[in-house]
Amino acid sequence: MFDPKGIQVYNAVVEKLGAATDLTSREELASALAGKAVSLGQLNRIEDEVEAYNSLLEKFSAAVESSLREHVGRALMGKGLALEKLNRTEEAIQSYDLLVDGFGDASELALQEQVATALVRKGAMLSRLNRRENAIEAYDSVVTRFGEVIELSLQEQVATALVSKGIALGWLNRREEAIRAYDLMVKRFDKATVVSLQEQVARAQVSKGVALSRLNRNEEAVGAYDLVVSKFAGARELSLRENVARALVSKGIALGHLNRREEALQAYDRVLEEYGEPTEPSLQEEVARALAGKAAALSEMGRSEEEIDAYNSVVEQLLRMNRSDMGAPLGINIKTSTNDHKQQFLK
Repeated sequence: MFDPKGIQVYNAVVEKLGAATDLTSREELASALAGKAVSLGQLNRIEDEVEAYNSLLEKFSAAVESSLREHVGRALMGKGLALEKLNRTEEAIQSYDLLVDGFGDASELALQEQVATALVRKGAMLSRLNRRENAIEAYDSVVTRFGEVIELSLQEQVATALVSKGIALGWLNRREEAIRAYDLMVKRFDKATVVSLQEQVARAQVSKGVALSRLNRNEEAVGAYDLVVSKFAGARELSLRENVARALVSKGIALGHLNRREEALQAYDRVLEEYGEPTEPSLQEEVARALAGKAAALSEMGRSEEEIDAYNSVVEQLLRMNRSDMGAPLGINIKTSTNDHKQQFLK
């Protein structure tokens, strides 16, 4: 098997310093084991990556020195993320639990960051296992522990936890509680100027709109989507552009439920005008959704010729973007030719 030079160097350090007792050598040994694990992960040798982290943990889990404790925290996090990639979800949760149990009271920022991230990842894995009540507990723990901090790295995890809690509550059909979680998140971070926090604000507002629509509160949903568009329209960052496009498409759907179809068409058209033919998969999906939504609105308005043209545009757009995989979710058969597709909708 190909063994890159970097890993050979790490192995040499491990062999040389494996029995060392002085702190400097032990720190170098821990760094080598951590570097080896990261390199193995980059080579997609995930099982070997986990074993490298295990070697570090076996040697240093009981260390009391701050520098070595940080290595242990990062190793538990790295191991958990690697186990996620292997779909060994329960084991990933165990790694995150060890991190939180071992360092939950740490005062060092580096370890607090690992604890907060571990709790967020634990929540995500519990949601993957449909254990959403437990996931909510993990997200609540992030907010309880770090909700009042000022460090950006911790604020980012608090913001993610609040949005993720709202999503988990939505899956449990506890939508009023989900809306309160989104509102709390926006209240805390609405004035943020950092993109990572702005992204979560936008996600919260879009998710709030979806929850309101599910409660048939479509007027309020439109208001939530409008806040996203007014606040972040014109942003250059992909994460914000995605949320603006998603808000506009969702606004169109909500307006359709209110029988305000001309306004719905305007929302869909704005997506098409502002995002055109994007190369980013996430924006491609929103453009396709806007085209399909426009076609559906035209159908409901009895404008059949325009409807056919709109559906053909969906097909052509998906083909140009090489995203035929998106046809089925939109209820569109893109295997037919454009003319055949047009005849399908004429019938």
